[in-house]
Amino acid sequence: MSERLNPRIVIDGIEKRLRLYSGNKSFDQYFGTMRPKKVPGINIEKYNTENFYNILQVEEMVKDLRNERREYMEQFENLDSKIKEAV
Repeated sequence: MSERLNPRIVIDGIEKRLRLYSGNKSFDQYFGTMRPKKVPGINIEKYNTENFYNILQVEEMVKDLRNERREYMEQFENLDSKIKEAV
């Protein structure tokens, strides 16, 4: 017999996480997305790309990644154009 999750407990957990991360975001200049400034129990700064590469290298890698994604998406003829434009 499988256990069912109590929806109220799940929703309470999600709300708690949302409150925890509210105001805890910074803008990622390379991908145009928001990312957390802090994550409990994790030194997130050690994952900062600029710790390993200079800005020009990061920009080049991001450009290459976007190009790879565009090429990959070409195989999906019915892919929504908004998805393609987002890359």
